[in-house]
Amino acid sequence: MAGLPAEEAVEIFNVLTRTLPSDVQQISRWEWRLRTLSRRRPGDLTIRVAHLESLLLLGRASEALETAEKLWPYRQAMGSEQLQTFFSQLFHLGNYDKALSVAEEITRRGEESQVPNWVGAHLQIQWAMGNFKGFCQLLDIIPPEMTKGWTKLRDEIREAGIEPYFLRRQEIVREETFGKQTLQAHLLAPEIEIGIVLAHYVYIDSSYEDRTLLEDRIRDRIERLFREDSQPESLHWELISEVIVPITAAWPRHKDLEVSAA
Repeated sequence: MAGLPAEEAVEIFNVLTRTLPSDVQQISRWEWRLRTLSRRRPGDLTIRVAHLESLLLLGRASEALETAEKLWPYRQAMGSEQLQTFFSQLFHLGNYDKALSVAEEITRRGEESQVPNWVGAHLQIQWAMGNFKGFCQLLDIIPPEMTKGWTKLRDEIREAGIEPYFLRRQEIVREETFGKQTLQAHLLAPEIEIGIVLAHYVYIDSSYEDRTLLEDRIRDRIERLFREDSQPESLHWELISEVIVPITAAWPRHKDLEVSAA
């Protein structure tokens, strides 16, 4: 690829948005190139955000978190597309407080309409943080046609008596997955006997054995949470589940999203 370093980084980023994480060799080559460009141009935020993207796709959680931390002081100096990408990257890393802070900056600029799935991202952040009140408040102000599945799930959680345990439940998930995950997805699906169920897919770079152990540890800790208060946990697992998935099974990050060097 020819051109200025920032232009090259944007070209690579746009390729990454269409690349499956299973293509480890190709992503590794792009990561190496972006790392080289970043070292040559440490002040170029376009290059550094693109490099962070490659780390997410490779499942390199520790390096990604370190890179995001170094980028954090420069968020207000980022261009619109870089800031919007950084918002998404922080969400996928599970760094929700900072993702919300970046969202505030995007809102201050009046650019929230440019962010793909802006509403959905905020719902998922409140959910992941265990802020059930904030989650419900969002549902109350968002047009119902955009939140039908989430609204049904909210009602099911209340009916099942899970709401008082929700914050601690989500804290357990975050404690076990933060520092390991680099991508995630919350998927709603209809279930005949219940209505709506949610599967939280957490993508990490680890062996099958380690992923299984992590799932078991999360489940054991959440089950203890319910048992300590003599509450049945069976319906909880029917409504909400955590699924630990290899990073190579993830989807392309931004199927239709490309950025310019501007």
